[in-house]
Amino acid sequence: MRHLVMLAKSTWSPAIRREHALATLARANGVGVDFVEAPADIRRLRDRGTWTAGLRRVPPRRDSGPAIVYSRSTFVPGHRNAMATRLDNGLLRRTVETLCRQAAPADVAVVVNVPWQWGATSGADARRVFDAADDWNLLLDGRRPHVREAYARIAAEADAIVVANPKLAALFPGREVDLVPNGAQSDLVAGAGVRPSGTRRMVYIGTLSERFDTALVTDVLTRLPDWTLDLYGEFRYAGHGDQPAPEFTRLLETFPGRVTWHGVLQRAELGTVLDRAGVALVPHRSRFSRGQSSMKFMDYAARGCPVVSTRWEDDLERQAPPGVWFADTADEFTGAVRDADRNDAGTSRLALAWAEEQTWERRWPLWAGAVFDDVASAG
Repeated sequence: MRHLVMLAKSTWSPAIRREHALATLARANGVGVDFVEAPADIRRLRDRGTWTAGLRRVPPRRDSGPAIVYSRSTFVPGHRNAMATRLDNGLLRRTVETLCRQAAPADVAVVVNVPWQWGATSGADARRVFDAADDWNLLLDGRRPHVREAYARIAAEADAIVVANPKLAALFPGREVDLVPNGAQSDLVAGAGVRPSGTRRMVYIGTLSERFDTALVTDVLTRLPDWTLDLYGEFRYAGHGDQPAPEFTRLLETFPGRVTWHGVLQRAELGTVLDRAGVALVPHRSRFSRGQSSMKFMDYAARGCPVVSTRWEDDLERQAPPGVWFADTADEFTGAVRDADRNDAGTSRLALAWAEEQTWERRWPLWAGAVFDDVASAG
């Protein structure tokens, strides 16, 4: 039996990201899955018992259904600096080695999601794969030279490299990469119904970080005084842990009653939330978004929801579904929101048809073939 050890960039819940979809598909295709969550760091020491348990060679585990999930701990997040990376990789390497022993080496693949964890696979008796969905040089604002060095090491050592966007191949000069874009959830597409119009309700679903352009959103809400905005997602602002940055707090304080943060959205609730909204937003700052393969486009299209997005790449239309309006200024964005709210049923049907062709199930053969080097035996 094939075995996948996923070193994830997030926790299992909420299970709404690329690594969750791929882990779930792996299990559905007969692959055993160990999902090693992003670690809790020293800031979680207030929950001493749980945090200490996460430092074990094999941290606490739970059966989620699609995967066995491991909740690990570390002292300092590995992206901070080279010393933090070495310390975290030393802890994580013990877990990787133990989990890899559960199957024959030829049947095990370790998939890494963030570059600073690559060193933890050193010495693993398994196929080593890097799955690149983000350019962390950009997300960390170019201030982490050890992250650039990690990409170079991956290019030299990985058995396979998978990218979600063709532009991410530039992170691995001299290497062939496998392109596997993000996908749509087939159950979302299947449950889509008739969309409302004229609701004057905007929604954003996703991680809340520097990528989310609060200045642009503030300008748009000022121009749309009778509109509301619902926000769903976890905070990942640099230096703030799981708390909001001041710019996000100001947004809530500026529009009380009109802008609401609802916390983390579970996958089962996604369809209902999108069905209530008139327009879905992707207000991303380009300097934190280049090379992205937007999961939001997939999720929004899977319910036929009209979208207004910034244009963080010149060729963004290539990956966008029907029913997306692009805008570069607050005035353009405001006008696009009004137009999108009058979206016709025909455009929604086109978006749904597009999403049906982009499901994760269609991505699976490509991803499994790269990860296990044999698509037939992965299924």
